[in-house]
Amino acid sequence: MWIVEGHSPRVQGAPYLRGRGLDTTRPILVGIDGGKALHAGITAVFDHPAIQRCQMHKLRNVADKLPDDLATAVTKKMRALPRAVRDHR
Repeated sequence: MWIVEGHSPRVQGAPYLRGRGLDTTRPILVGIDGGKALHAGITAVFDHPAIQRCQMHKLRNVADKLPDDLATAVTKKMRALPRAVRDHR
């Protein structure tokens, strides 16, 4: 499946995938980069998508908005978060 971005997302390939047996009624986990068109396209095709933001894209987007000295510290802390949560359990 691919998404064509623009003013309104168009999902292409979904009918082809359905014809090949993709069951779009079952839950599916989808990792995306946070694009609004991707999110809209996935929810248009799948009945029960669980959409997760790619953490690497999130980290880069946050770091790009910060001054370099602060970006380094924040990036280090954001990368440590999954371990901290896992170790806390």
